[in-house]
Amino acid sequence: MKVPLNEILGVVGRGVGILSDKLQRFMHSGKIADFWEWVDKKWYRSTMHDPRHD
Repeated sequence: MKVPLNEILGVVGRGVGILSDKLQRFMHSGKIADFWEWVDKKWYRSTMHDPRHD
């Protein structure tokens, strides 16, 4: 199944938008470690599922 490139870019763009929004909020509060923890939980585990995390 081929997914149109513009669809992929749209999804990635939305993800990046959410990420940068979160990043700015965490930067202002000086909680960059919390940001990475959030990224790890929210995205890394959901997109690149690693069976070792089970």
